Amino acid sequence: MFKSGLTHQLYCEFLDSFELTNSKLHSSPFVFVDPQLGEIRLVTSMSSNSEGDIIASSVASHGDLEILSTGE
Repeated sequence: MFKSGLTHQLYCEFLDSFELTNSKLHSSPFVFVDPQLGEIRLVTSMSSNSEGDIIASSVASHGDLEILSTGE
């Protein structure tokens, strides 16, 4: 299930906001707090393909599993 798609620019802004790098994201899960929605999300995995598209899996505080992608 794809709940939302992210553009590469939004993803880069997300990394900049939290001062993260791809190597940090690939190696360990982290907690993301969404201040607008008041939700806590656990980003459990990230991967990328040969075209540079990134796919992330997260679990929101209400229990929904989300798959976020920079690809189409």
